[in-house]
Amino acid sequence: MMDDHYKIVCLFPGFDKINVTKDYGPFAVYLSRLNHSVKILTYKNNSNKNINHIDGVELIRITGNPRNSYSIDIPLIRYIIQNQQNIDCVIASFTLSNIIASIFFKIYANGFFILKMDSDGRLYRGNLGIRILKRLIGKLVFRILSLTSSLIIIETPEARRRILSLYPYLTRKLKLVPFGIDRKIWTKPISYDKKSPNKKILFTGRIEYGKGVDLLINAFSRLKNQYPDWILDLDGEVMPSFKDKLDKLIVKLEGRIIFSNSNNIKELSEKYAQADIFCFPSRYFHSLGPESFGVVLLEAMYFRNAILASNAGASEYVLDYGKAGLIFKTNDLEDLTKKLKNLMNDDNLRRKLAKNAQSRCENVFDWEQIILEFNKELKSLKNGE
Repeated sequence: MMDDHYKIVCLFPGFDKINVTKDYGPFAVYLSRLNHSVKILTYKNNSNKNINHIDGVELIRITGNPRNSYSIDIPLIRYIIQNQQNIDCVIASFTLSNIIASIFFKIYANGFFILKMDSDGRLYRGNLGIRILKRLIGKLVFRILSLTSSLIIIETPEARRRILSLYPYLTRKLKLVPFGIDRKIWTKPISYDKKSPNKKILFTGRIEYGKGVDLLINAFSRLKNQYPDWILDLDGEVMPSFKDKLDKLIVKLEGRIIFSNSNNIKELSEKYAQADIFCFPSRYFHSLGPESFGVVLLEAMYFRNAILASNAGASEYVLDYGKAGLIFKTNDLEDLTKKLKNLMNDDNLRRKLAKNAQSRCENVFDWEQIILEFNKELKSLKNGE
């Protein structure tokens, strides 16, 4: 470890193409821009097979199959053991395999192991039996992490509070590091003048039950006759498990609903720039697990959208508890419909919320500033503070 420039390995087993711009990619890239030597260690998959570098950060792809957060991924652990002398710091996503890797790194290496939790802090959900089992495992896991991890980073104040209520001995190690927006790849338009006379409600992401798309379609269906100049734009991949349900939901929405699947930043930027309302109707769980943050909210905020979001994930924190967007109760169609109507009906409210959202995004969720603050934590670890 020389000066303040570290050799960092980011242990992200399930790194997909989408992660390049939304979360783990910028995290690694901005550390690299501070002159750290950064590599991302992940598995090969169809999504990342053509990605070798991300803005100077090398992607090391290992053959294997990351099944879920509870699987043990031997190749990743082996890499850490074999290369521990050339690693100053490991930053790892929260999986069982990476927790085990933290033990080996503690034993064999003289560096820092930092665990990155993508969680809203509600750790023990499910039926009674599952909750009891998770609590028993959780006590062991977090006791291990208190010994092996130099830092555990979490995305929201609420998540930190929930975890500390269970494990107060993590107070010094549990640090807030939210996701951010990368201003260098998202280009705001010179003008927000609309290209269409219609007003638009936008959703971006996987089109599936867990993302609450059915709730949004049902709410819009209730309001469409009162607001004939509004259309609904769903941008994303339709999940096969949701297709039959989707076909039934849109029967009476011909001419009022658009389906698209933007393939790049430029296309998606145009979508946000032309939207009047952005809706994030997610449930607590979706096909990839619990909703933890909702990075699309930051994108919509950056492009000055008026936002309506469920209280799943980090929505309340991100939207400044209602000051930068309206929040409805998760899975509550009545509450969603009522607040969507309020936004569709009130131009001044939309402008106010959109302005507040953009300002908050730029002041709180800028990746460059977030990583500069995180870098101070790295320096503190080196100095033993």
